[in-house]
Amino acid sequence: MWGALCGWITQFSLGSSDGFTELESSIASTLEEIRKVNIIDVYSLEDHVENFFKSYAEYDTLGSSKMTKESHEKALADSQHHLDDAKMAHEKLDGSMEKLQATLADVEKDLKALTYKKKKVTALINKYQEKLSKSQENVIITEGEIYTIEANNVMSNDEVERLAKLEGALRKVAKNHKLQTFSVVKIFYLFA
Repeated sequence: MWGALCGWITQFSLGSSDGFTELESSIASTLEEIRKVNIIDVYSLEDHVENFFKSYAEYDTLGSSKMTKESHEKALADSQHHLDDAKMAHEKLDGSMEKLQATLADVEKDLKALTYKKKKVTALINKYQEKLSKSQENVIITEGEIYTIEANNVMSNDEVERLAKLEGALRKVAKNHKLQTFSVVKIFYLFA
């Protein structure tokens, strides 16, 4: 494919419109073959080739007819207009790129802030879990002591009531720590 295309290009002469037509069809068929194989994207190349052939056709038309000063100025003005349009499109893309970069910087700042908050919440959860573990250990130890005392000593009704109040208070403390830990875990998942 490429060999045939290169052969046509070397035989191509600006003076031959038949050679130009054959070159155009040869390039079109070569690009079609490349598109079928689907190895590379040839759409941007096709645009450039198409623009080349349009420019050549305009050149050929202008070359075959006598170019007046007015037609020359019109062609020059059209070319300048296309160039200005391309510059404006490029400037718009530059502006869009700058906005995207600023947005990316803001998102990265937000991500850093959220990461910092997540670390703080994780540390707070770990702290509360340690406190809960210590409280649970204290409750277990105290309950064990209470049951040992109950087993070894016969208590009066007054002592039984005080002991029941103490057990209730211990259970309330343990329950309160569990609720606090649950709230902290909920907060953590809101920031995660």
